Amino acid sequence: MTLLQHIASEFTFFNVCMSLIAVGLIERGLYMLPESVVGEGGWLLDTGPAV
Repeated sequence: MTLLQHIASEFTFFNVCMSLIAVGLIERGLYMLPESVVGEGGWLLDTGPAV
């Protein structure tokens, strides 16, 4: 089995769908956090100065 075949066998339709769902849930969770955590000067995710 070549390296490309091994990598391709790991990417099943189910794995791709579950990854997209996980990313979507994390993104929605970040939107719910207060601006002091995620926003300008936030300790978790700093979006930089407002323009």
